[in-house]
Amino acid sequence: MEKGKAIRFMQVGKPDLVAPVPIPMTDRVTHARVFHAITEVNDLRVVIEPTPCTDVMSGHLFETTVTVTLNRQTYHACGGPLK
Repeated sequence: MEKGKAIRFMQVGKPDLVAPVPIPMTDRVTHARVFHAITEVNDLRVVIEPTPCTDVMSGHLFETTVTVTLNRQTYHACGGPLK
C-alpha cells in the first residue's frame, strides 16, 4: 500500500490489482484500520490491526497483522509502516 496513492495486491501468475486508496475507517474497539476498495470487477478489503505479527518464513517481527480479502478469498500477513 502506497500511502495516499494506491493499494497494489500481487499474486503469482495473475495480473496485479491496483485500486485507489479509500479513506480508512477505524474500529473504535480494536483500533484496526479498514480500507475497502471496490472496482468494476474486484472487491478488496484490507484490515490492518495494531497487533504484532511474526513472519513464519523469516521469523521477522512486524508491528501489525494484516488481513486482505479479495472477492471472498482471504489472505493473512504481517505488515509495517505504510510507504
